[in-house]
Amino acid sequence: MSIVVVQDRASFSLLARHEGSSLVAVTRSGHKTAAELRGYAAAVAGALAVSGAEHVVLAARDRYLFAAGLLGAWLHGACVVLAPNLQPQVVRDAISSQPRTLHLHDGEAPTALSIDLRGLSPSAELPAFRPIKLPAQQQLVRLWTSGSTAAASAHCKTARQLLGEAETLARTFGLGPDTRILATAPSFHIYGLLFGLSLPLVCGGTFVSASPLQPAAVAGALRDTEANVLVSVPAHLRAIATLEADELQTLRRIFSSGAPLLSSTASALRTHHDIEVTEVLGSTETGGIAWRVQSSGRERWRSFPGIRVAADAQARLLVASPFLPEGAGETWPTGDRIELADDGTFVHLGRVDGVVKVGGKRVALADVERALVELEGVQDAAVMARAVGGVRDHEIAALIVAGGHSIHRVRRELRCTFDPVLVPRRIRIVEKIPRDSNGKISGLAFWRVVAGLDG
Repeated sequence: MSIVVVQDRASFSLLARHEGSSLVAVTRSGHKTAAELRGYAAAVAGALAVSGAEHVVLAARDRYLFAAGLLGAWLHGACVVLAPNLQPQVVRDAISSQPRTLHLHDGEAPTALSIDLRGLSPSAELPAFRPIKLPAQQQLVRLWTSGSTAAASAHCKTARQLLGEAETLARTFGLGPDTRILATAPSFHIYGLLFGLSLPLVCGGTFVSASPLQPAAVAGALRDTEANVLVSVPAHLRAIATLEADELQTLRRIFSSGAPLLSSTASALRTHHDIEVTEVLGSTETGGIAWRVQSSGRERWRSFPGIRVAADAQARLLVASPFLPEGAGETWPTGDRIELADDGTFVHLGRVDGVVKVGGKRVALADVERALVELEGVQDAAVMARAVGGVRDHEIAALIVAGGHSIHRVRRELRCTFDPVLVPRRIRIVEKIPRDSNGKISGLAFWRVVAGLDG
């Protein structure tokens, strides 16, 4: 595979497709214009200039305040550190990892060196509106992988990588100034940062500051904000699909990423709400790789413009992209397995680490999890495996949310589909699976619940 060649650009811009009076955000306190956000960012940059801080950790829940902090830090020339989540100890760890680190927040301040974004506001007399132009090689954010299949690791994104990808998304999906995005995915994760914030800022659109999770709250936010694009994850969409037919009527597109989307969820949204779901395959390391609109679950994936994919001898997906980490080389080996067609489209076969051997037999964990979720009465399920050696090779365990089900019944129904040796040896019925804000669960959290240490 040859390396992807892209046109060199010296800079990338935010708010370039907005006028000063253009609507840029819908917040709890009202509509915000591009000029107001630009002025807010300038106020943040001014506060950072007098703080003496060398690094910035941004931990704001409100997407508008998050945007002001992000743009202000970039105007100041700082690379923003985004903690893996907003738990106080996690934020404290991110702050302590670098000297002279300032914490931008909209709530609890775990250190003395902090700025409450709620206390800053643009001056009464705003300067003439102008876009924010950033050098292509300026490092914008440092964020973490999800840690769902391995230890979380930090990755930096330059303006070329982050904003260049946002521009690619806008062109691919034809998103422009009439785009109004509501996101359930958080801004501190690459998916929420790209689709929920960077995308509207480069395409001239609008974002909603709230990040509702429960179906009723999502329906209320759509009604109140008239958002026409929903950025979400499979775990959230499965619940959202149960809403009444008229509660998603403002939407013209739904994006899903972070995990495989069940075909039953896509079918419910299409049948009951007359809207298709656009799935996006990508990672923190690579950025977006490919997309598809799911109807039956058998649709092939197609690469984004400028992205090239290949498969090695083990069917591992290899990616060549202008958005790869600096110094990554020509291709990046992912943790995904594919079946590649001559036209460059592919079938996703699951994770490399998602196929395990138990008692000499192979099974895809995604297939077991899908079978559990599709059992009548099961609201949620998670399946993982760990090596145990010996004759069994691996041990499979499952967590399920299923009031009224018994473990004996679950095992009996799974044996109708799987060899008995492949049925999870350890099953726990729980009230809630400890997923993060992206609908994922870490291996540590999973096995703690299986062992009865949590939940």
